[in-house]
Amino acid sequence: MLFTSALLARLTDYFALDFGQSDANWLSNPAAAKSNSDAKLVRNSSDTDWFMGEFPLALLFKYFSDTSILEKIKSKGYNVEFELNTVDPFVHKITLADRSKGTIEVIFQGFYRRKLYQLQDFKTFQRLGRSTAPISSFIPHISTGRLIDQLRQLYGSLAISSTTIEWMCLQDPRAKFTYQRPQLPGQQYPGLGMSNDILSLTITMAREQLRDAVCVQPDHFHNALFFQRKGFMYLNPAYQAVFDVLCENLEDDIRTHGLAYVSWAIQYGYVKDCNGSAFRFKFGGVPFSWQLEEQLYPVSDKLRTVFDSLAYWDIYSQYKQQCSAYFLNHQETIAIAQYSCTKQKLVKYHHTVIGGLHRRSSSHNFQMLDAWNQAGARPDSVC
Repeated sequence: MLFTSALLARLTDYFALDFGQSDANWLSNPAAAKSNSDAKLVRNSSDTDWFMGEFPLALLFKYFSDTSILEKIKSKGYNVEFELNTVDPFVHKITLADRSKGTIEVIFQGFYRRKLYQLQDFKTFQRLGRSTAPISSFIPHISTGRLIDQLRQLYGSLAISSTTIEWMCLQDPRAKFTYQRPQLPGQQYPGLGMSNDILSLTITMAREQLRDAVCVQPDHFHNALFFQRKGFMYLNPAYQAVFDVLCENLEDDIRTHGLAYVSWAIQYGYVKDCNGSAFRFKFGGVPFSWQLEEQLYPVSDKLRTVFDSLAYWDIYSQYKQQCSAYFLNHQETIAIAQYSCTKQKLVKYHHTVIGGLHRRSSSHNFQMLDAWNQAGARPDSVC
């Protein structure tokens, strides 16, 4: 996405830690916020029109308009209203909706928070302190105490300022799911195909505001793939290893049946731990249980340095060697057969997924995703 120098200059005030006087003249002219889009700007009912207490609704509206997001939505036949909800003092909500037909058709909704983290503030670290840490189901015999020490050495007292996307939904309420674009877990309607636009804008604004990161917690496998393709990495290198092994093990299934089918298979518990068994196509094995773990896009040099460090990748390599291998049990998948992009019936389908655990670099996932895109999979069609 290309940004004009004028827009980039204005983006410097997005999520600012303080709102400088330098833009007072620009903001004092309401006409400056008027855009070429026909979208309507709607005042919210809360006490303030300032997003995160930092800049006004009209300026936020202009950001979306200047990046053509509103125009792209309009081209799909929607007459959207742009609304900001600041009732919650910590999490603010942006909504783009069409009310022209007497009902509310939500096109986009995003919940955003600005937060300063240290390692102990992340859920991925807090869960390691549980009596049975979730990661132990993916890495047998893991010493969570040792992993905690490794993460403390890796991050130390590093403070990470983040623009956090608590939840985001982009959808086309008038569209129908098709054979080529089946429903993904979490979707009520097909996606708009504009997730790249929204996320790229968020990352750019975070960079202009000198954030260290953009933070997400993907609800589903396909969301995590989309974010990883954009350059997000898991805060916990051990879980990054788990995710990469899962991707490698399911590569053939995604190529054959599509991303929606595989994401539903994980949702329903049809992706299972091989558990060292030669009879992988039997009903045995422990289902892979999706976990909400933080993925971060490293905006600042200091966080990128951590993610590029030998220390991060040493931890990654150590635990990747210990990760369980996974397979998709197609004998159980009749309930989700409609999400497969093949016409083959899966009732009696027997398919051995894993011919040995592939040890590849994490960059392989990006090559794999490009191949999936060419095959028709749509990791960017997320809810």
